[in-house]
Amino acid sequence: MKKTEHEGDESTKITHIKGSKVTAHTQRMYKIGYGPNTYGLTSEDKLHTITPPIPGAVEYSHDRTIYYLDE
Repeated sequence: MKKTEHEGDESTKITHIKGSKVTAHTQRMYKIGYGPNTYGLTSEDKLHTITPPIPGAVEYSHDRTIYYLDE
C-alpha cells in the first residue's frame, strides 16, 4: 500500500485497494523494559497480558495505524 503525503486528509485518504474496503485502526504502542538496554514493544490491546519484570518499566512509545482489508 502506498503512503500518502497528507495522511488523514480526506482528499488523499485510501479507502479501497483492489476492490476491497480498507479499514484503519490506530493503536497506542508501549515500550516495556526488561533490563539494561533490553526493551520490547507491545500494543495497548495486549498490554494487560504482559507482566514486566521491572516495576514501572512501561512507558508510551508511539501510535501506529494498521490497515485491514475487508475481503
